[in-house]
Amino acid sequence: MIEFQSSDEEKILVETAERFGVDKLYAAERDHEKSRAYPEALRRAYDELGFARLGFPGELGGSELPLPVQAAVWMALAKSDPGAPLGLTPWAIPACLATLPKIAEIIGKGRKLFFVADTHLTLTKGMLDGRLDWLPAPAVDDIVVVHGDAIGLVTPTSVTPLPDRPCGLHACGGIRVEFDDAVFVELGDADFAARAKAEARVFAAALMLGAARHSYEYAQKYAQDRITFGKPIAHHQGVAFQLADCATQVDGAELLLLASAARPELTVEIANAFVLAVETAEWIADRGVQLLGGHGYLYDHPVEKRMRDIRSLALLYSGIAAAQAEVSDGILSFRDPLALL
Repeated sequence: MIEFQSSDEEKILVETAERFGVDKLYAAERDHEKSRAYPEALRRAYDELGFARLGFPGELGGSELPLPVQAAVWMALAKSDPGAPLGLTPWAIPACLATLPKIAEIIGKGRKLFFVADTHLTLTKGMLDGRLDWLPAPAVDDIVVVHGDAIGLVTPTSVTPLPDRPCGLHACGGIRVEFDDAVFVELGDADFAARAKAEARVFAAALMLGAARHSYEYAQKYAQDRITFGKPIAHHQGVAFQLADCATQVDGAELLLLASAARPELTVEIANAFVLAVETAEWIADRGVQLLGGHGYLYDHPVEKRMRDIRSLALLYSGIAAAQAEVSDGILSFRDPLALL
């Protein structure tokens, strides 16, 4: 039995995230994107409110919140700026990693951490080789890498700022990371690696769905204000049906994500929720742009940024193709097709 009712404290936290997004992120979103960075004062405010350490152990200043609550906070923040939860924390890692003494020590030293799950790197006899062409971060000291069934801590051989802007998540910055016989320090077994990747996928899915919900809500308001043939375009069936589809799909994807996040050991189910989040968010973001017509492509409106940010987020943690493969491989092992209920 999955409990969807939030406590009063959890509701306050989500409401605080929504207010922080509206007051600190939304109005300055384009400025942050233009400068390709978030101000240090904003980073401090974000950390002081506890958002940078959601789910971390208490000794690290964390809140040890359940994963569904973390997801609800990320969705609330992502409505105002989908890249903020990535760009405002120097520890872009799943909370389960913070329980490890080695990771806690690195965080205590103030070193910057990032988490990746990448199948293109080569791991041979404890040494990692290869290159990550894009990470949405301004800098990084250490990286936690999931490679197949292994999870380990690696210090990159080189970190190079990207001269060109990526598709989205501009305010997070961008770097290229290379590994040349970098030492791979193992952190856990295959189950722990799967758990860490599952939590990371919940994080990315929550950001995408938060962005998608804002895109839909913005398009809905635009459609109510835009008058054609004597009435708002939202009153025309073709537009109204699309808005209704957006509302239904984002609600369904959010419910599946929260349900699967309540049981993070069900990694195949979380991979499935991630796939649905990507497909839903990309479709809604595209609808948001199309419903605004030519205005949808202008910087005057946020829907074009939501579309770009969602497409960039969809590439994280091996992306949708790897998640689809995991779902396909694991679907025959489901004991009960209604396991999430």
